[in-house]
Amino acid sequence: MHKVISTLVLGASLTLGGCQQQIVKEAPLSKVELGPSSSNFIQVTSERAGIASSNLLRAGMSGINTSQASKELRYRFVWFDRDGFEINDLSSRWQYRTLPPKERFSLEMIATNPKSADYLIRIYDNARKSSNHSKGIEE
Repeated sequence: MHKVISTLVLGASLTLGGCQQQIVKEAPLSKVELGPSSSNFIQVTSERAGIASSNLLRAGMSGINTSQASKELRYRFVWFDRDGFEINDLSSRWQYRTLPPKERFSLEMIATNPKSADYLIRIYDNARKSSNHSKGIEE
């Protein structure tokens, strides 16, 4: 009798334990890279990508300047081919923008190279001086 009860308890605990498992979905990787300073005042609200006319990759993001002050940004779209190598062209150059306080903003770009298959949007605080402006690395 004791053996039967032990078997029932073990079976019930395995069944109930199985019910408590949760399926965890892997979150998609963000295509927006915020510098250490800009991450303090930019909240990314959406990211999007698609195909524009002429079969070119189109990418964009929306966000909010959560700061009480205007902020100067520098940003660039980095394009990659299907093998993951960076494609350097005019649409990858650094651009500048002033964000008013507490306002929403959007950044969008269409790749100029038809081999573009992926992208990354890099956003940095332009008020912070960096040691390497061409790379966008903040100190």
